[in-house]
Amino acid sequence: PSGNYHICFLAHSDKNISVSGQTALFSKVSDTFHLFLTQEVQAGERIIKDITLQRIVGKIEFISADAVSKALKSFTINVSNYQNKIDLTTGNGISQNTPYTQTDTFNDSDIGKTNFSHSFFTFIPAQEFMLKAHLSAKNQINEVTREREVNDILPLINHIIRYTGILFFNDTATTEIYPLSLHDALPI
Repeated sequence: PSGNYHICFLAHSDKNISVSGQTALFSKVSDTFHLFLTQEVQAGERIIKDITLQRIVGKIEFISADAVSKALKSFTINVSNYQNKIDLTTGNGISQNTPYTQTDTFNDSDIGKTNFSHSFFTFIPAQEFMLKAHLSAKNQINEVTREREVNDILPLINHIIRYTGILFFNDTATTEIYPLSLHDALPI
């Protein structure tokens, strides 16, 4: 029938998305693209239209300056204020103070590697909403070898916020307990 139709296009890889009304909840945010449009349709009309989806996520990345050693078992990122829900009409993240945990377990092929990347995607809220990440590395007997709080992380749409520093072991050569460098936001 003729009328104005609201159409939402959403490209993602989450197999467990939950849609309710005008919101979508993701079990794991991945690289996600979105477009919402209103289309007027006349009875019997056939419409062919090119569309361009927009990336609606930002990526937060932590890169190790130190090497993965044989003693290292895992690296965990605990995020507070994680954005895993969106408004389907705008593509904006919806704040619900959701925690997110990601643990990367190392294997033998990782030993000796530096510049090891630990990252996650997040939706971008309509208003500036800071994330906080607790980083922790554990050895083979589950003792924490290094931990760090990273506050005031501002995700940017279509950008990588990259931190580089010593992530796995305490560095006795530095006077700073947990040096991390924040790089300029880079386009994804």
